Amino acid sequence: MRRKARPSGSSPRCVIVGLLLALEAGGGPCLLSIPGVAASPAAKRVDVEPSSLAVVIDAPGPTVDAGVPFTLTANLGDGLAPFGYLWSCPLVGFANTASWTVDLGSAGEAARFTLEVFDADEQVAWTNLTLNVTTAPSVTASSVNASADAGTPVGLHVDASGGVPPYSLGWTLTGNGSSGSAILPSPGAYSEAVWTNATGPAWAGVTLVDALGGRASAATWVTTEFAYPNVSLALSPAWAEAGQPFHLLVAVAGGTPPIVWSVGAIAPLLSGSASQGTLDRSGDIAWNATIEIVGNFTVWFTARDAVGVDLEAAVTVSVIPPVNASLAILNASPTAGAPLALGGLIGGGVGPFDYDWTLSDGERAAGNLSSAGPINWTASPSSPGYLSILLTVRDAAGGTAQEVRTVLVLPGPPPSSPPPGTTALDSLPWTLGALLGVSVAALAGWVWVRRRRRPVTDDHDGPVRTEVVARLLEENGEVDIETLEYLADGEGLDPPEVRRAVEALVTDGRVRRENSADGDRLFWVDPTGPAPAAFPETRSEVEG
Repeated sequence: MRRKARPSGSSPRCVIVGLLLALEAGGGPCLLSIPGVAASPAAKRVDVEPSSLAVVIDAPGPTVDAGVPFTLTANLGDGLAPFGYLWSCPLVGFANTASWTVDLGSAGEAARFTLEVFDADEQVAWTNLTLNVTTAPSVTASSVNASADAGTPVGLHVDASGGVPPYSLGWTLTGNGSSGSAILPSPGAYSEAVWTNATGPAWAGVTLVDALGGRASAATWVTTEFAYPNVSLALSPAWAEAGQPFHLLVAVAGGTPPIVWSVGAIAPLLSGSASQGTLDRSGDIAWNATIEIVGNFTVWFTARDAVGVDLEAAVTVSVIPPVNASLAILNASPTAGAPLALGGLIGGGVGPFDYDWTLSDGERAAGNLSSAGPINWTASPSSPGYLSILLTVRDAAGGTAQEVRTVLVLPGPPPSSPPPGTTALDSLPWTLGALLGVSVAALAGWVWVRRRRRPVTDDHDGPVRTEVVARLLEENGEVDIETLEYLADGEGLDPPEVRRAVEALVTDGRVRRENSADGDRLFWVDPTGPAPAAFPETRSEVEG
């Protein structure tokens, strides 16, 4: 401990001793030099020297809870104010106040604190403190009794651990229940008697506070039986799809356990969960089953508790037809390199539907439909031979349907060749001319795009506009209105022109329009092809 040397003169202790001796001898008064007050020439100034600075750390105890804030305080002895403080701890850092509130987040490692204090006389005092860090308090709670009548005490089981004992335990029950407290001297298992005067389920909230103020809480369900049991049933969803599972939710309240129950349906069940069981307390039962037959069927539930009270309930489930898919090839004699129009029909199930087209040559397409109905797609087979076409449909209930067709794709026309008797040299001028013509056409197209030609809006261009849109729809088969507007923009048509052309084509029956959440979808209708309703009933067919 360091002290600053003071100027020569009488110390406070010498001055006080001199005053006492003078008073005992009957001497006159001793005058001290007080700032702001005039002193007689005979008075002598006394310079008081401070006592030595000392410091200790006040802590809650030798052990603290991890994660529970606590406060350390500097306790000073003597010294000259004002004071400066410097706290340090490798686990939490530094502080410069007289009190330091600390939160040690993890247990296991001891925490060493160092404190240095500086006073106005440049004296320095320091000390250190090591604290053990234990886990924060913890508590769990459970009900000892499986069941009890309203107003009858039941056992509440409590396990206390961690922290610093002794503990203060408090509990409160819902439903006009009891509340209370107890002192737990050490970690361990304890049981308290609690009760509630209300019928039905009751929750107990438990709070544990250790000697350092660390808190922990838990909750448990304390069972109180109803005077008379009851049951309720609910279907999820409210209907069922043939071949797909449906769920029955059963809620049993009250009764004296054990409660023996059974559930079933007046219909042939393909599969399902266990149709009978035992409840050791009031609670819920989740039962599921699958029915293959379409129609309305009764699902029943019966139960009997330990004192012989019977429960009965029933609900009607409506079973709708399963999802199904039909596929038709709209081209009479498809050829390689030419568009292949495909039509489909979705029925049964529940929307929305997702569907996929898959061809054996690697072509694929997907889409969705908000409700059952026809779908179309135009494929482009590139090679001759047998081509398999698979249509897969999935509905909102998880049902799946598939349809497969195989078609023979004929070879396309052979490539054109020079006239007989000509040589490659003879055809050179024709080839150069063709290349020149293509180049000129490409340059003209580029110039046309660069000058952003004005869309056609005159009334006399209406038929031309309609045929341009018809060609785009025929080439794509199925397209949404936004994509069609994008394609038509390359033809010089703006969106209003495209929509007027679509209205004309829908009126002529050459285009079919479907509304969905994703926007309008347009389908090209082949006037010479079969209608979608004429799909064959067979699951697989070879078309020549």
